[in-house]
Amino acid sequence: MERHAALITSKMKKGRDAVRTFEAGYNEAGLNAERAQRLNERGGELKAGVIRLINELAPIPEVQRIVRLDNLEPFDPATFPGLGSGWRRNPDGSDPRSKAIVELDERKLKLVSPLRDEETWIVSEEQVRRIRAGTTVPLDLRWLRYYWTHQERIPESWKERVNGNMQYVFFDGDELLDPCGRRYSLCLCWDDGAWLWSCLWHDSRRSRGNPSVVLAQ
Repeated sequence: MERHAALITSKMKKGRDAVRTFEAGYNEAGLNAERAQRLNERGGELKAGVIRLINELAPIPEVQRIVRLDNLEPFDPATFPGLGSGWRRNPDGSDPRSKAIVELDERKLKLVSPLRDEETWIVSEEQVRRIRAGTTVPLDLRWLRYYWTHQERIPESWKERVNGNMQYVFFDGDELLDPCGRRYSLCLCWDDGAWLWSCLWHDSRRSRGNPSVVLAQ
C-alpha cells in the first residue's frame, strides 16, 4: 500500500518559514502606496507567479516509473483467481523475449494494434503472430499478474475507450490452454469504475480496441 505524506500548508512550520521569507521580500521591495495597491489589484497574477516560482525552486519529482517483478515465477493459471482447474500455460506459446523482461520502464510501454489500414479486425491468433514478429516485445502473463495485484500502477491510458467501446489490453507474450486444449490470450479492461480481467479464444476477432501491451526498445 502506498503512503502519501501530508501536504504542507502556510499554517505548518515549514509553511510559516516560507511566509516569513515572502514577508521579508515584500518589505524589502520598497513599495509605495500606489505600487502596493496595484499589486493588490493584480492578486491573481501575483498568486500564479508565486506558484510558478515555488515549482521552479522546489520542482515536483517525477513519479518512479521503473518497476521490477516481485514474483519471477511463471504465470500459474491454477493460482490465478477465477480461471479454475484444467487451465495451463501453453509450453509452445511464449515469446522468449518476454521472459527476459523482469524490470521495465513504464514510460516505454505502448498499446499496439497490428491491424492494417484496410482491416477492421483480425483473429486473435494472427494478432499474436504479428505482434511477436515485430521489434517491440509483448509483455507476458507475469506482468498481467503484477498489474492485477498492483492496480494503482496501471496507466490511465488503458482506461480510454476506442470508438466508444471498452478497451481490452492483451498480454501476448504468453498464452494459455483451456481444459479442451484451445488457445487463449488474457487481458485487462476497465469497466464501471473497476479493473477486470478476461480471456479470448485465438479464433475470436480482435479490433483496434483490443491492443497488445508491448515494451518499446
